[in-house]
Amino acid sequence: MTSPAAPARLSIGLPVRNGARYLGEAIDSLRKQEFTDFDVLIADNASTDDTEQIARAAVEADQRFRYVRHERNIGLIANWNYVFAHTTAPLFTWIGSDDRCDPRLYQRCVSLLDEHPDVIAALAASAWIDADGNVVEPIPETARGMHPDPAVRFGDYASYQKHECQMCYAGMRREALESIEPMAQFPGSDRLYFAELALRGRFLRDEEVLFFNRAHDNRMSWSDYDAFYRDAGIENGSRSPRVYYWRQLWRVLNKPEVPADVRWRARLRLLGFTGRNAVALARSAGSGARDHLRRRLSRS
Repeated sequence: MTSPAAPARLSIGLPVRNGARYLGEAIDSLRKQEFTDFDVLIADNASTDDTEQIARAAVEADQRFRYVRHERNIGLIANWNYVFAHTTAPLFTWIGSDDRCDPRLYQRCVSLLDEHPDVIAALAASAWIDADGNVVEPIPETARGMHPDPAVRFGDYASYQKHECQMCYAGMRREALESIEPMAQFPGSDRLYFAELALRGRFLRDEEVLFFNRAHDNRMSWSDYDAFYRDAGIENGSRSPRVYYWRQLWRVLNKPEVPADVRWRARLRLLGFTGRNAVALARSAGSGARDHLRRRLSRS
């Protein structure tokens, strides 16, 4: 009798909707990885292009790949949460269907986690690539993920100015991800997600560029609130996402698992964030109030 295959060490979540243009390139970069002890879940959000054919060909060619197709579009964030919830390896990462990675990426991330058992996530430096795959420029990541104070890490990852949220593509310990709530359904919720994760432990970053994030015309923009909520099937999503974000950051700090001394230091940093972004928060609140009033008037 053949013994069942041992579970992979790393699960890679690949959420996709109508990603046929770049999906094959993303899959090819995974299959070329020097680190081979991984599995991949491709979750197709009811694509209407050739995404399904490309994904099924990958599954046929490589037993490490699985493919799931949703009958309807469940929204971008829900699909990102889905691939995490439906994988099991002790380490996890995401990759966008339009991105690609260097063959050394996951070997580097896993090695860093093995060498630093106190670190909960490890990533490599990233660069923007254009629609044709040409490297444009490195992506700065000035958030202090390795700082010993959780309040400092929280403040940096909560900030709009500090980073481009490249933590999505880090190798992360599943137990740390399971200790926080899934990504919320509002624009920019990835920042909230990683700010909370930063309270749980330190992030280590290798300075060599090994991940390539693609900028192109069809990329989802967090600033297009109508498109975001329409994609997610949400009728009355927050029209003041910056204000909502601030409230959710405050809620995270009130959770009982956050030590009291960390909570107060992090609150001070959040107040600093409030001061630096007072104008943007006021505009967000104003636009949300106007939209709410328009909806009420349209129903009257």
